[in-house]
Amino acid sequence: MRQNRLALIVASLVAVVLVLRMTVYTVQSTEVAVLLTFGKPTSEDSEQGAHFKWPWPIQQVKRFDKRLRVLSGPLEELATADKGVVLVSSFLLWRVASGKTYLEQVDEREVDLKLIRILRSHQAAAIGQVRFGQLVSADRSQLAYQEVERRIREGVQADVAKLGIEVEMAGIRRLGLPQRLTEAVFARMQEDRATLASTILEEGRREARKIKNKAETEKRKRLREANVAARGFMAKAEAEAQVHYAEMAKAPELAIFLRKLEGLRNLLKDKSTTLVFDTNQPPFDLLRPPSAIADVKSESRK
Repeated sequence: MRQNRLALIVASLVAVVLVLRMTVYTVQSTEVAVLLTFGKPTSEDSEQGAHFKWPWPIQQVKRFDKRLRVLSGPLEELATADKGVVLVSSFLLWRVASGKTYLEQVDEREVDLKLIRILRSHQAAAIGQVRFGQLVSADRSQLAYQEVERRIREGVQADVAKLGIEVEMAGIRRLGLPQRLTEAVFARMQEDRATLASTILEEGRREARKIKNKAETEKRKRLREANVAARGFMAKAEAEAQVHYAEMAKAPELAIFLRKLEGLRNLLKDKSTTLVFDTNQPPFDLLRPPSAIADVKSESRK
């Protein structure tokens, strides 16, 4: 009797576990679950935790990963608005936004091909709206990458919204030039650089000429001012000299004597120097004895 009761309890527990396994399902934080009733999607759950359903074959669960996925398009040759040619490859970051819509509208085995077709279509449209110089240029301010990527993203988002897909980011993965255009582009870039260098050099020459002309003008102005000041000093000095000349003319012998005396004073300042001189030469004639001076004067009178 006791064994029968134990077997009944065990069977009941097994039955409960089986019922729970058939009626309870869990959703992870990285998943979105779609509930199918008789094979048709009827609802979805993206909230993490346990959920209830009717047992199979009434209802069953289909799970999708809702984390971001990366899709890279092929490198293809596209034409710009001004008939330029570039090689472009873009990428998408996307996720499943609505599991129910995604299950109804998309064959998961072909979702990458479908998204690549949509991406290529909007990539070509976006490249066709910009000029070649907005994609290939030495001047970064002329580039329009952000605008191109925005157009690609918005175009793809509009097309895939009805598929239950959300696009987080779209961008240019690789940009290149066909081999036949590479040398021409490099030559054009070199020409642009040479033109820019010539412009800068010419501006430098103009600025140098301005500085030089300004310096010459300033030089002439300063010279004029210096000449005027020098003439003023000379006139003042001459006026003062005329006064002294007039005084010296009143007593020329005294003036000559004072000049000789001043010359001797200047020569004899350095006491450590031994001088050998001719007393017949002024101003050293002042050093002769008075009798010799008188003889010289008498001879000069004769």
